[in-house]
Amino acid sequence: MNYPKKVEKGSTIALVCPSSPIKQEDIETFTQAMWDLGYEVILGKTLSMNKGGFMAGEPQERIDELHEFFANPKVDGIFCVRGGDSSIELLQGLDAELIKQNPKVFMGYSDITNLHVFLNQCCDLITFHGPMVKSNIMQGLTDYEISSMELAFQGEGYFYENPPGDPLLSIREGHASGRLVGGNLSLLCAGLGGPYEVDTKGKILLLEDINESVEHLHRMLWQLKYAGKFEDASAVLLGDFNNCENAHEPAYDQEVLFKEFFQDYPKPVLMRLRSGHCSPMSTLPLGAKAKIIEGKLFIEGSEE
Repeated sequence: MNYPKKVEKGSTIALVCPSSPIKQEDIETFTQAMWDLGYEVILGKTLSMNKGGFMAGEPQERIDELHEFFANPKVDGIFCVRGGDSSIELLQGLDAELIKQNPKVFMGYSDITNLHVFLNQCCDLITFHGPMVKSNIMQGLTDYEISSMELAFQGEGYFYENPPGDPLLSIREGHASGRLVGGNLSLLCAGLGGPYEVDTKGKILLLEDINESVEHLHRMLWQLKYAGKFEDASAVLLGDFNNCENAHEPAYDQEVLFKEFFQDYPKPVLMRLRSGHCSPMSTLPLGAKAKIIEGKLFIEGSEE
């Protein structure tokens, strides 16, 4: 797997919308937010596109833009402005060899999960499950978010940490190792049975979601279980599940569900990672080798 050259102050970042469109009036604000972080910025054409209200232009336009920025030697990284819906239609048109030959930082989450899976599995590229421009960077990143992002980009080994006073919870003990994969639970379920379904064999599987009821989480967990994804995985990481409530019986909440679902799971399960639709949120390098050691997550970093 290729751990891309890190981005830092002065790096040139291309901003893209590979999924859903944005409001045009936000462009100036989030461009300034990127400048404030010390980055040079190139704005993708997709930022000005809208098809059907939920697609940032035609799929080929979004594919061409990703190809252009991966191939452009002046671009150090590609940050997704937002998630939404529709990134799945890009996968069949992406040039895996072009991307493989031009590894660089690629960051986003939510609907960007589709692209993470493709880039990890088809392009041998380590990508970053981290802040998006509109959802996070435009609002101003916390010191924790900046530090987490910089740690993930550096390509060196480090122990993952939540913000102070917000500890991880180990609901199944044990040691495990494997590449870190996954992302949004509902997107991973939607990909099952297709040519780009997530491969969890020997991997540490990250899951997060937003605005899904507890009964929907229950259904999707069983869907992954029946697909063999938990059996194949070496461990499970449960990130943030923002606004995932149980209107029928509030006491039977997401944490009760997770503890019950994984009660007989013979492998480590860590819960409450600050990863997903939350603030502050961490950055995690998907595709990187990782270990779970005594309830802690260690990212091994670059393999060079």
